[in-house]
Amino acid sequence: MQLSRLHSQRGQTLPFWVVGVLVVLSMMFMLANYANAIAWQIRAQNVADGAASGVLAVQANVFNEYSTLLYSTAVDEYRVRTLNQAILDTIYGEGGCKNTGMCDTDYGMLVPAYNNAVYAFTKDVNLLEQANNLSQAGQNTDEAKALSLIQGGTWCAGLSGDYACSFSIK
Repeated sequence: MQLSRLHSQRGQTLPFWVVGVLVVLSMMFMLANYANAIAWQIRAQNVADGAASGVLAVQANVFNEYSTLLYSTAVDEYRVRTLNQAILDTIYGEGGCKNTGMCDTDYGMLVPAYNNAVYAFTKDVNLLEQANNLSQAGQNTDEAKALSLIQGGTWCAGLSGDYACSFSIK
């Protein structure tokens, strides 16, 4: 009697196995889907960071050039002021030329040096004006170029299967 009861209950574990396998497969599918979503978020963030880095590199370059021009202009301005004071000292006999009697010689050397310094200072000021006028337009052009390269133009041309080329940046 015991044996016949066992035979009559024989297929009851099959539905539990089917439900269990479906639950495990569903969990694995959800995990794979979640991992894929995270991977795409990371890729999208990397592309956005790369675009921002490219744009900031252009702006940093403009600011570095402008800073260098400002320093050069300050040095040339100091040179002009110093030579101007030396010429005034020579004209009014203050300083060492009165004692040596070489005022005319000193003056003859200081004036061309002063003119060269004024020329260099003027060139620096003109460069600063050009940099100031063109910096915003130049930055916008360079940013647009960088973004067009990143958005699937030339940058993505030889990269097959690169996930960064799958995104568009606005």
